[in-house]
Amino acid sequence: MVASRKTGLVIVDITEPARPESVGRVEIENAEDVAVQGDYAYVAAGKAGLKVVNIVDPRDPIQVGSKLAGDASSIAVSGEFAYVADREKGLRVLDISDPRNPIRIAATEGRQGQDLVLEGDRIYLAADTAGVLIFDISAPDRPRQVGRADVEDAGVVLLKDSLLLVGGRSSGLTVFDISDTDSPLRLSAINNLEVTRIDSSEEFILAMTPEGLELIDLRTPEEPIIFQSYPMDGTAAMAVSGDSLLVANTDGLGLYQTYLVGSSFIMAKKELPGRSYGISSDGNRLYISSHSGGVTGLDQDMVVMETLETDFAEASALTASGLVVVADGNSGVRVLSVDGTMNILFEDTGRVRDIITDKNVAYAATDSGIFVLSLNSPTPMALGTVPFDSCRSLAIENGILYAGGGDQVRSYAVLEDLLPSELSRTEVDGIRDIAVSSGRVAAVGTSGAEILSYAIPGRPASLGSLLAMDILSAEIGENYLYLSSGPRGFEVYDIRWPSSPKLISSCDEIFALEAVVLGERAYVVDGEDVHAIQIFIPSWLR
Repeated sequence: MVASRKTGLVIVDITEPARPESVGRVEIENAEDVAVQGDYAYVAAGKAGLKVVNIVDPRDPIQVGSKLAGDASSIAVSGEFAYVADREKGLRVLDISDPRNPIRIAATEGRQGQDLVLEGDRIYLAADTAGVLIFDISAPDRPRQVGRADVEDAGVVLLKDSLLLVGGRSSGLTVFDISDTDSPLRLSAINNLEVTRIDSSEEFILAMTPEGLELIDLRTPEEPIIFQSYPMDGTAAMAVSGDSLLVANTDGLGLYQTYLVGSSFIMAKKELPGRSYGISSDGNRLYISSHSGGVTGLDQDMVVMETLETDFAEASALTASGLVVVADGNSGVRVLSVDGTMNILFEDTGRVRDIITDKNVAYAATDSGIFVLSLNSPTPMALGTVPFDSCRSLAIENGILYAGGGDQVRSYAVLEDLLPSELSRTEVDGIRDIAVSSGRVAAVGTSGAEILSYAIPGRPASLGSLLAMDILSAEIGENYLYLSSGPRGFEVYDIRWPSSPKLISSCDEIFALEAVVLGERAYVVDGEDVHAIQIFIPSWLR
């Protein structure tokens, strides 16, 4: 619910946070604040007082009641009562047991009510030069002042745990300890802010000023620290919903994330010959596939262990017997030994884009399908090709082969000395890459990444998706999804709740094409070199 002085009460659907949609509106002049209870929204509308709106159908809200309430600036609702901050009287209390006919039952005198917050049987009223006044409302028809927080300019208030935060245009942000509810103890202040709104996320305080948004670390209340500023023009209101901040300003309604992601950083870089586009690992060594540069084997400190010549390496993988199989572009599938004693090329495959191994079998993604190669005998032997036009990427786990190409992800049962047998097909637009871990497949397509469950191998189910056109490849773990996102760099998402993937770390210093993750380090190729990136995930996001 958005209270707007220009457009009234606006109802916004944020089911998809990246695409907020206005679904309903009621014209209310000078709407300043809104509180929701049950089927009704209660709007503080300045000189127009209190407006009551039925929101049973969010797409067709209807104003059903009103009551003059001085100059209403803020509102809180609890049970059968509404509490209104009134710039003329201070605090007004209305009986809303019949929402269509609110009745005023109490009002204070001689104060200016700018903002209020309700907690239990206490109201904290920002009363301008009178500071913050604390009222006992255990008897709503007889509010009784029981305490005061001394601030020269109290414009907005917020409660967070046992802290009272007070913002003002001249007094900045003041922090009080209210462990003793009626006797606030001043702890600290940030004086050089002109605070117009306050809210909080799980970890931080968000203070709105005429210049924008200030993020404040209040984990040590005696020493609040401004650690980030975001310029925003013409901001009128804000509200936190989960990990999202909704901001209403002159440009409309904006949506921002409220948590800080980790800054993963480049530890080292290794220059390699040719154009490095592919990377794989056997858990110990790295194999970098380069157009015109062959395949380079590195240890995890990025020391070169071997270099193998190829024509146009796009991907490579190590077999259980120590052979390296290469997706050698238009040349076909190449099998190499590290000591140089074997170099066999299978040419009749068409262009090869990806290759993986399982035990002593290699699977290659080709334009015509999945080329299967047995490496059990001294001489590699082709078993045949499983038809799949434009197959582009492969992954394998626990006897199930996953293949992606065109607009499909297919799964196959792996059969010893036979071609894989198809189990399922799932539609995903414009497949670029797939990865698998613990029965979950990350399928990267032209519109983003889809997370699929193969708990029942022949019956895949969608768990969630991430909309982003720049994603080029993926690695998936038990809790995290690692994305090489081209110009956006290397990104880490929390997928413990896969229906809502959450960005928790990134490194934007690199054009990320493909990565492998070993522990807390990622190795990323950018078309020229390979970079070692230390993955940093803040403790509050782990």
